Amino acid sequence: MMKFTGLSANLMTLGAVDFGVIVDAGVVMVENIFRHMSHAGNLDKNPRKRLEVILKAAEEVGRPIVFAIAIIISVYLPLFTLEGVEGKMFHPLALTFVYALAGALLCSLTIIPVLCFWFMRGNIVEKHSPIVEYSSKFVMPALHFSLKKPGVPIAICLASFVGAACLMPFLGSEFIPSIDEGPILLRANLPPSVSHTEASRMFDVIEETVKSFPEVDVVISRIGRSGMGGDLAGVNHADITIQLKPKNEWKTTKDKQKLITLMSEKLEKIPGPLLSFSQPIADMIDDLIAGIRAELGIKIFGDNLAKCDEIAASIEAEINKVPGAADVQRELILGLPLLSVKLNRPEIARYGLNVNEVQSVIQTAMAGRIVSEVIEDTRRFGLLLRYPLQYRDTIEDIYEIPVDTPSGAVIPMKRLAKIYKERGTVQVNREDGQRRTAVMANVRGRDLGSFVQECQERVKKNVKIPKGYKVVWGGQFENQQRAMARLSLVVPVVLLIIFILLFASFNSLKNAGLIMLNVPFAMVGGVVALFISHQSLSVPAIIGFIALFGVAVQNGVIMVSYIMQLEQNGYPVVRAAVEGATIRLRPVLMTALVAIMGLLPKIFSTGTGAEVQRPLATVVLGGLVSATLLTLIVLPTIYTLINKDPEDKEFIEEKPYAEPS
Repeated sequence: MMKFTGLSANLMTLGAVDFGVIVDAGVVMVENIFRHMSHAGNLDKNPRKRLEVILKAAEEVGRPIVFAIAIIISVYLPLFTLEGVEGKMFHPLALTFVYALAGALLCSLTIIPVLCFWFMRGNIVEKHSPIVEYSSKFVMPALHFSLKKPGVPIAICLASFVGAACLMPFLGSEFIPSIDEGPILLRANLPPSVSHTEASRMFDVIEETVKSFPEVDVVISRIGRSGMGGDLAGVNHADITIQLKPKNEWKTTKDKQKLITLMSEKLEKIPGPLLSFSQPIADMIDDLIAGIRAELGIKIFGDNLAKCDEIAASIEAEINKVPGAADVQRELILGLPLLSVKLNRPEIARYGLNVNEVQSVIQTAMAGRIVSEVIEDTRRFGLLLRYPLQYRDTIEDIYEIPVDTPSGAVIPMKRLAKIYKERGTVQVNREDGQRRTAVMANVRGRDLGSFVQECQERVKKNVKIPKGYKVVWGGQFENQQRAMARLSLVVPVVLLIIFILLFASFNSLKNAGLIMLNVPFAMVGGVVALFISHQSLSVPAIIGFIALFGVAVQNGVIMVSYIMQLEQNGYPVVRAAVEGATIRLRPVLMTALVAIMGLLPKIFSTGTGAEVQRPLATVVLGGLVSATLLTLIVLPTIYTLINKDPEDKEFIEEKPYAEPS
């Protein structure tokens, strides 16, 4: 458990370090100093003046940078409230990001201005890159149109938000995407009555079938497990580890899930075994967390094992009808063949015998009895006395076993006991002081959340649960429910913290609320990105949304703070908005593009752990795209609506849009 959690936590910690977001504060600081220095001309002969220009430029963006970074840091703090597996995985992520951002903030406010003072020399000429030029040709006309007809962009934003909300049910949900560990673990179960010889033969057949796939490198089987450990298993059970060749050598298919499906279809032709596919570490984690070695475990609690098994059989039949169900099976709690002996006590007494004497004869015949001890040097061995097989092979043979009476008569066993076969108990599982069995299932080709929802509906409709019995849905679904319940509390807290910090920064409810508009529009991009990439809404994806809230608000803070500065310098509201969008176009684009570039390796990565990082990176990337458009076009427009100025109309008519200065 700890090894797996540590591996996942390290993977998520590396995923947290989006260097694009880390350098955002430095990018904004350098860009603003560079712009001011380009307007100041050559100040090499006047170091004091150059220092004043740099300090003024740093002071201009210092406060917005501090609050922007503080907001990003604050959104990670509620992640420390997560519990269980998700807590162990995402606590290192939050710590890493908080430490990295704190260091980046300190660097941007201290070291970067000093480096600018040392290296920004000569006559600095401000030139815009092709990216900024092309972006300006799109953004500024769009902004002017938006200022003239503000209802259009607002309607587009609302329609986009409603559309994203409509897409949410189609995303599906899951706990955490499965990490591709490499090897495949195949768990095979035979009937409890199987002999060791027959089990070994059957598992050899399974091995040979698996080896027929050219993608398979090595197959290793482990039959049974010692009763001394916490995970005992009989000879009817085997863990088969399938080591695969490198993917560039695969011939049947390049997709691992497809390969597992093909293996399952071929193995289903072998009569007898119940099969379940998993991965070595994931299998152990499922067992440690829920006591169920599958993605979904449906536990049935009750006192009567036969009734529990009957309910489990009904649930198993319903689960098999749900699309996406794979490796469906129930725990083997009944079915072990037993030979029961019912003694005829009156007859035993009539012949002058007692129960212990008759039981001793049966034990000696069937199981054997130690009657002496053999010594070889320093070693001692028990001498076991047991009847030959031909005298105990069938019930009829056992009935003919002779029993000596005190009177010297010899009578057959059939006069003293009734012997019959019955279906006995394989194992008795208990949880929270109650007997339980379970139905296990894996999910292929669809998300876990919708699969469980459909299963619950079928079970509720078609399976009658008697009084005194209960059904509990566990496995990864249980983890998902717990994590989602906690995150449903964390997300509103994050939004409240962001709003409080924005109000503290601007001392204005209107402007704080304006910047909060970045949050829903950023969510639009995240939802669309998940939908396009065919990814489900998982815990990493929701963590991505939380991270996105802070990143999306950052550019809004930088934009609105500069517009407010221009207003304080006497600019009319609309002119301040246009000028702010013009001046802040480059830093907003730079921070967004740098962050996106930092996320691309995580999205296209195919190594171990990429499955967990990808939803988080996808959400942040998609949200950055939509939030950047909102920051550059819609945010200035709404700012002019909530801060009216008499000169606004005249300015809009006279000056269509400003080029980057």
